[in-house]
Amino acid sequence: MIVNTAQIRNAAISAGLSTLIGTLFHPLLLTAIAAFSLYAPEQYVTPVVELYRAWTSPEVRDIIEASFKLGLCFSLVAKINHFLSVGAENNWAKDSYEWSKEVVLITGASSGYGERITELLALRGIKVITLSRTPLNETLSSYRNVHWYKCDITDSVNVAATAAQIRKKHGDPTVIVNNAGKYDKGYILDRDVKDVQKTMDVNFNSHFTIIKEFLPALIKKNHGHIVTIASLGSYATVAGGSDYYGSKSALVSLHETLRLELRHVYKAEKVRTSLINPSWTETPMVAKEWESSLRKRGTPILKLDDVIIPIVDIILAGYSRGPVVIPEIYSFVTGVRGWPGWIHEALQNAVQV
Repeated sequence: MIVNTAQIRNAAISAGLSTLIGTLFHPLLLTAIAAFSLYAPEQYVTPVVELYRAWTSPEVRDIIEASFKLGLCFSLVAKINHFLSVGAENNWAKDSYEWSKEVVLITGASSGYGERITELLALRGIKVITLSRTPLNETLSSYRNVHWYKCDITDSVNVAATAAQIRKKHGDPTVIVNNAGKYDKGYILDRDVKDVQKTMDVNFNSHFTIIKEFLPALIKKNHGHIVTIASLGSYATVAGGSDYYGSKSALVSLHETLRLELRHVYKAEKVRTSLINPSWTETPMVAKEWESSLRKRGTPILKLDDVIIPIVDIILAGYSRGPVVIPEIYSFVTGVRGWPGWIHEALQNAVQV
């Protein structure tokens, strides 16, 4: 693999800035500084203040103090916003997970995201049921708590038959990770309609089929979690992926509708739903279609665990989340369609590969 220095530099700068900003504007740090200046004994405060004044001019102090106040307000508002968002997303309903008793079902577990999610959950002793057309790798197959079922998830009859086998042997899955996906690069006029339908079958229809098959048990128990793996491309597309991005955008609407129906129709306020939108990641799918052009442009490509570890953390936390953008620094992309047209179009032009 050719390592692109621009890509490494951009990723390092992005990570460094994110860490620096997160540290400097963390509410605990800012509150601690404010508390020290207000409540610490004078003999401790005075030397610090004198040193601060000796090294700064009045103009610089004005800027620092204004930035401090703004940062404290911003960080507190962000924390309050996070608290309210998580509460609303979870219907203010608490639930707990006994991982020795939970059963996790993952689609598309034979490679990429699904393979790594399966491995990390299995290492924690959690029972994982996997659905895919091809067998798991040798390592995953060796785990006693990992079970593979050959299944064409685009065939609802096959899914129903496989689900019956799973229930008979393992009981009802309580966590569903709809991960399966495919990407065939091609421009609209070059794409065959049958291939487009196949993409929609894998990327959207299979998610719907899996939800429809396993959701009733979650509703009955008022317990469980449905995790949808979408894409940052749900919100910002590139030329050459019309059917892929269309299917991923559809998953956003499916996730939102599912959450509303659980709340208002099925009254299952403890069933969690999470929507994950990763950026470009080192997976076989990206390597096949995009890696060369991405690295040529210096576009950062995430390491697999940079995406998978946050997903596993969300699963283990047992709370609804979403839309979750990975990396978080790109979260603004979820709202770009509401921006003025000239800004939206400029951003779209900038991300083409």
